[in-house]
Amino acid sequence: GKGSSEFEKTLKINKSLPHFDICANSIGSKGAEEIARALLENNTLLTLNLDNNTIGDKGVKAMAQILKKNTKLQNLHLSDNNIGSEKGIKAIEEIISENKSLQHLALSGNNIGNSGLKEINAVLVHNSTLISIDLRWNNGLLE
Repeated sequence: GKGSSEFEKTLKINKSLPHFDICANSIGSKGAEEIARALLENNTLLTLNLDNNTIGDKGVKAMAQILKKNTKLQNLHLSDNNIGSEKGIKAIEEIISENKSLQHLALSGNNIGNSGLKEINAVLVHNSTLISIDLRWNNGLLE
């Protein structure tokens, strides 16, 4: 929406903002794509909170593409965003396996389920930068 393109402008222009919290703003996948593009130009943002924004698979995929290149972001909150499908899981796996700066990743309440949790667990083994990952309330139990 219009508001998310304003957020994109802010992140492109402001080079001193370390934390950006826009949880529960209904930005959707389009908004997540716009914010992801802004992260290409922003080298100062350390924390991005996109919790509860219905970004879906397309939104998390856009974040995964950018986070291959962004080396500053340390905290990413993607809880309650309906990203538990197979495409969403693949994007989460990309973030975990390819980004080298994230220390905290929040993914609670995304209906990831058993098989998704197992896939995420498999790539976590090879990640040396994450300090914490929040996988609560995802309708699955690792067996």
